[in-house]
Amino acid sequence: SQTIDVGDGAATPLDEQLLALKETATAAGAPINGIYTTEAVLNKLRKNANIQKAVNGANMVGMLVRNADLRAYLADEFGISRIYTNDATYSLPLTMGSNGRPVASAKRYYPTDKITFFSANGKLGDGLWGDPPEVSAAKFMDVNASAVSPYVYVSQYAEKDPAVIWTKASALFMPVLYNPNALYVASVTETKGA
Repeated sequence: SQTIDVGDGAATPLDEQLLALKETATAAGAPINGIYTTEAVLNKLRKNANIQKAVNGANMVGMLVRNADLRAYLADEFGISRIYTNDATYSLPLTMGSNGRPVASAKRYYPTDKITFFSANGKLGDGLWGDPPEVSAAKFMDVNASAVSPYVYVSQYAEKDPAVIWTKASALFMPVLYNPNALYVASVTETKGA
């Protein structure tokens, strides 16, 4: 389990932590070139004194690093040219409030205290194909495999009033990493400086 300390009181400066991670990944044959995280973590990187000093100079410590400058710094110094953020949320099943109204509980797709480093040299992901539920349903309804793609199944059924024929194509696809050794997920901590 990796930990990245973005605080000014970190035992190891942030730029040295990133350099060590880069060297580890390169030695494993999968040099990192991308980050997947949240805007909150990117903002912590922008507020880090070591990055502020490296990007803007010693006299600019305490001044927020521009987003474009952070991206240029990560690309130039560490080869990280792909930076993706995900701050989207989804709702848990609705509950009923004391006033009789539905209450939505939002959850994040990606946690605010994580950062993922990955290597995507020409290919970020691949996928595994499998049989969709229609394979099991074939004994109850008319289901046929596609002649073009063996994992796509087509099912149809008809209604009499009004006369309608419904057609559905179904497939099961699971995205996976092309190289599982090219993924480093780290918890983000922030040790405050003195």
